[in-house]
Amino acid sequence: MWTESVFGCKVGNLPTTYLGLPLGTPHNSCRVWDGVEERFKRKLATWKKQYLFKGGRLTLIKSTLSNLPIYFMSLFVIPRKVRIRLEKIQREFLWGDVEGRRRIHLVRWTAICKDKKYGGLGLRYLKEFNHALLGKWLWRFSLERESFWRKVIVGKFGEGEGGWITREVRESYGMSLWKDIRKGWEEFFLRTSICIGNGRCTRFWWDYWAGESKLKELFPLLFRIASHNSTLVADLWGRQGDGGGRWEVHFRRPFHDWELGEVSRFLSHISAIKVQEGEDSLIWKIERKGKFSVKSYYRSLKVENNPLFPAKEVWGSRAPLRTHFFAWEAVWGKISTVDMLMRRGWSMVNRCVLCKENEESTDHILIHCGKTRELWTVVLSSFGVVWVFPNSVRNLLLEWKIKGLEKKRSVVWKMVPICLFWCIWGERIEECFKKKRSQI
Repeated sequence: MWTESVFGCKVGNLPTTYLGLPLGTPHNSCRVWDGVEERFKRKLATWKKQYLFKGGRLTLIKSTLSNLPIYFMSLFVIPRKVRIRLEKIQREFLWGDVEGRRRIHLVRWTAICKDKKYGGLGLRYLKEFNHALLGKWLWRFSLERESFWRKVIVGKFGEGEGGWITREVRESYGMSLWKDIRKGWEEFFLRTSICIGNGRCTRFWWDYWAGESKLKELFPLLFRIASHNSTLVADLWGRQGDGGGRWEVHFRRPFHDWELGEVSRFLSHISAIKVQEGEDSLIWKIERKGKFSVKSYYRSLKVENNPLFPAKEVWGSRAPLRTHFFAWEAVWGKISTVDMLMRRGWSMVNRCVLCKENEESTDHILIHCGKTRELWTVVLSSFGVVWVFPNSVRNLLLEWKIKGLEKKRSVVWKMVPICLFWCIWGERIEECFKKKRSQI
């Protein structure tokens, strides 16, 4: 074609990919993410040829799989169908699923995605992580006032009060990429406050600038009778000749006697804050330094409520990773004991494989079984410890503390429970196979 010969450009067709991003495809289409899914599958095709323990699979997911979609998630809202497929790929790889054969998924995905200190494995919720990544654009919009990309967006949608964000996008056409990012503003803004400079970008009653709450929420009676309840901070600060100033907040009527208490609290609350030179600036409240980070935003979006998980005891010793992972499963009570298999629909007699006396559960096989207890007694006696055993694996690890040991013995002490769990379970598996071979 003449354009190719004249300009020396390669001629192609849309849709195509440029700098790793799709061109000519709607950004909210699932097809945009086909390349990400394809990279997931290529990685897995190589890894599935290797024999990996669960701990090794977890390491690969954290180091590689969970990072593959970050580039796309930093720009686009991930469609629900795509998110479910990507999480399914990670979940199946973690538990060792192969084509035509599904393994037991012992712990639910919502628990796996919690931080380790709350009982999870530290994998990411893709929905919340995507939300946190897009939050970086909201932070940059409020800071980069002179950047070209910001001017383009402001020219399209207009600037909101104070200039922290654009006006709300209501049109059904044009630049829907920014529309999706803009939808996260209310959630984002809750985690910010404004450091007052000249007060020209801050709404007196509606913004977070005088503490953790808006003034309209702290003083609702005064807000209702304020003369101008949408005014800026700068408009209510009266400058004086000595360079100082004072607050000049006006109301539509005189105060009633029963309102004077709230007036006094209001004046006391704002009196410590002075308008100064310089521009107002946004502060990220959930970081000590006041600067936005994806990590802090992501953590604030997650709901985690399992504070009694013995994370340090499970993950903090120098034992092999496979033993850490097994101990984590045991704390959740999710190892493949007879009682767990029966709850999942298997038809079998519930008897402990080792002692042949009691019903087999996680706590029984690892702590209370007669055969197991002998092993615990030998190990504890080597440390000179006599112990009344707790009722569960979780409580055992929470209470696994001892003082006065020298450094080397302390290191060994921390490894003891999860290594014993691993050895006991290995013996239990060996006993099962012996029984199976004898039946054959």
